[in-house]
Amino acid sequence: MCSPRSLPSIKGVQVTEDFEGYIELVLSLGEHTRYNVLTLTALDRIVSAVGH
Repeated sequence: MCSPRSLPSIKGVQVTEDFEGYIELVLSLGEHTRYNVLTLTALDRIVSAVGH
């Protein structure tokens, strides 16, 4: 697990699975961190906005 130094709300990021072109990531957040997750259908992306 790595910890981004410039983003204090994110305690760690871990790749838990990488199989047939699909990647699963886990974000470890601080206890009272606010976040929002949304999808971008035009780009087939998932966006996670994390407060700091």
